[in-house]
Amino acid sequence: MSIEGDALAMVVDRLLHDERMRPLLDTILGGFEQPTGLVDQIDAAQGDATRFLDRLGPAEQVGLAPAWVRMAAVKALTNWAIGDVRVCVHRPHPDRPEPVYAAVSVPGVITCQRCMNLLLFSVDLRHCDQCQETTTRLCLTGMMQISALTLLFLVCHACAAKLQQDEKPDGKPPAE
Repeated sequence: MSIEGDALAMVVDRLLHDERMRPLLDTILGGFEQPTGLVDQIDAAQGDATRFLDRLGPAEQVGLAPAWVRMAAVKALTNWAIGDVRVCVHRPHPDRPEPVYAAVSVPGVITCQRCMNLLLFSVDLRHCDQCQETTTRLCLTGMMQISALTLLFLVCHACAAKLQQDEKPDGKPPAE
């Protein structure tokens, strides 16, 4: 991934998640409408990805994704949009939305659903993406969807417990 792509991802993340930036985002997007067909394709891709992942096994909801996961997802999506990632042989492209996948531990790679095994076989299932430790137990799998992209990440049992504990009783994430 390039420095330009990472810088763009940081700007996009801030625009999307910092409430103080909402007026600027509204100004930038004012009058801009995505073609209905593209919006429908993105919605369908999200639904397809969700159904596919549900077949793999149930996922536990832990609330909002932590900042490091959110940033990894935004980086993957923005770098894919500017063509700064390696893609599988089916050459998925943002102009042709379909379910695509990335993994925190395999940065710079986007695959379609048929080639998702390229990601799965490249991931060390005992390496935690949060604390960077390798454990004796298999890590827990998490996912975050943004547009047509599903980002996969792994957390060890200690980090998963901390993520759940860090959420406030009112269901809101902790201040970052």
